[in-house]
Amino acid sequence: VANDLPDLPKPALREAARIRAALYPPEPAEPERASTPARLAVGAMGTTLIFVAAPVGAALLTYNALRGADLGLTARAIALTGAALAFGDLPALQAFLSFV
Repeated sequence: VANDLPDLPKPALREAARIRAALYPPEPAEPERASTPARLAVGAMGTTLIFVAAPVGAALLTYNALRGADLGLTARAIALTGAALAFGDLPALQAFLSFV
């Protein structure tokens, strides 16, 4: 077979790398570690969540202990747990769930 490759232009890898370097900052070699007050806040929020919803709080504390304190994830987990508990107390939802 004389011509087994399609007639396509060569990819512009150097140009793409130059554009990527201009648009995105270089990634740090080591991720930033949360400050001590932030880690204490994440721990307190996770401990509080254990009293509200034990499985969610335990999973959150385990994740934060293994992967580092993530304040954004902890805040989202608290907000979603609170919303789920609030929607669980709606009379219409309870009536609907009693038929299921």
